[in-house]
Amino acid sequence: MKTILVAATLAVTLAYSPAYAEPTPGDRANALLLEGEQLADQGKWTEARGKLEEAFALKPSYDIAGNLALVEDELGDHASAATHLDYALHTFPATAKPEHKKTLDEQFKLVRAKVAALRLTVTPDGASMTVDGKPTEIPDAGRDLYLAPGEHTIVLSRDGFEPSKKVEKVMEGEALERSVALTKAVAIEPAQKPAWPYVVGVSVGVAGLGLGIGMAVAAALKSGDATDLAAGAACKPVTASCLTEGQSLADSADTFDALAIVGFSVAGAALTATIIYAAVPAKSSKPSTTVTAAPLLAPGFQGLMLFGTF
Repeated sequence: MKTILVAATLAVTLAYSPAYAEPTPGDRANALLLEGEQLADQGKWTEARGKLEEAFALKPSYDIAGNLALVEDELGDHASAATHLDYALHTFPATAKPEHKKTLDEQFKLVRAKVAALRLTVTPDGASMTVDGKPTEIPDAGRDLYLAPGEHTIVLSRDGFEPSKKVEKVMEGEALERSVALTKAVAIEPAQKPAWPYVVGVSVGVAGLGLGIGMAVAAALKSGDATDLAAGAACKPVTASCLTEGQSLADSADTFDALAIVGFSVAGAALTATIIYAAVPAKSSKPSTTVTAAPLLAPGFQGLMLFGTF
C-alpha cells in the first residue's frame, strides 16, 4: 500500500508510552490508522478499510481520509475513494509536506475519471439525503457528490417539506449540476364528518319507533274490541249493526298493524343507516364542490342537465 503519511506511526508510539496519560480519541485514531496500514500491506483490504473507517470517525483528518481512499480504490469503491480524496485535498493543512498533497491530487485525478460528479444545490438548508437508500451527507457549496456509473435514486427530505425523489443515470467522468427546491408540505386537517346525518338519522329512527309502538298499541286495542263484539260480549243481542261495527274495528286493527310495520321499518332503516355512517371513516381530503352543465336534447324538448359533487 502506498502510504500518504508516516508521522502517525510515531504518534501512536508516543501515545501508548507508559509516561503518557490514558489515550485520547485522537490517539486511538492514530493506532487504528497504523493497524489499517499494516492490514493493507498484507493485502487484507476489507479489514484495513474497517480500521481506517473507524479511525476517520474518531479523527476526520486529511491523512486518514487519504489512506482510506487508497484502500477504497483497491476495493473498487471509486465513488467513496473520490469523496475521501476530495475531503483530504480540501482539508490539507498549510504546514503539511507539499509532496503529500501532490500525491493526493494525482490519485484524485485517477479516481475522478472513474466516477461522475454531481453538484447539488438544495433549498432550503437543513435537508437530509439518501443515495440508493443509504444516508449520505449533502456536500457543501462548491463540492461534489461522487457517484459510480449507473442509475442512482436520490431522495432529499426535511421536516415540514415534501420529499424529493429523483433517479439519476450517470457515466464515468461526467459532471452534472442539479438544483432542488423542496416545497412545503400541505397540512391536512383531520377529516370530520358533518353532524346533521346523525341528527336526521336518530330523529327519523325515534319517530319511526314511536309511530310503530303507537300503531301497535292502537291495533291491539281495536283488535280486542272487535273480538269482544264478535263474541257477543259487548253487543247483546247480536245484530247486523254490531257485526258491521266489529268488522270496522277489525279493519282498523289491520290498518294500524300495517302502519306499525311501516314505523318499525323506517326506524330500523334510519338507525341502521346512522350506524353505517358512523362506522365508515371520513375522507382524508376535503371534498370539492363541482357543478357541471350539459345540454339535454330530446324531440320537442331542450334544456340543461346539472350534475356534480358536493
